Amino acid sequence: SATFFKNWVSSLLLILTITEIASGVLSLLGVVSILIGNGLHIAYIGVVLSAISILFLFLGQRIAKDYAGAGSLVPYFILIIGTMFLLYQ
Repeated sequence: SATFFKNWVSSLLLILTITEIASGVLSLLGVVSILIGNGLHIAYIGVVLSAISILFLFLGQRIAKDYAGAGSLVPYFILIIGTMFLLYQ
């Protein structure tokens, strides 16, 4: 509440929610696409959106000075970067 984002919380929450839902849907469609042999592109876009979501959360944790909360996101970010590496063509 003491940051410059205090007036934007509801809008930023909506953006984060949409980004996370889109990344989940695209990841699911990407898995189906991989299983039927249509390629990795949709899955890669889903992973990139997941990385963007985590970066949004990192930014929020950093601004709020919640370093322990930001630290708990690191394993997820490492997993996302590894997945991006595996899906990159």
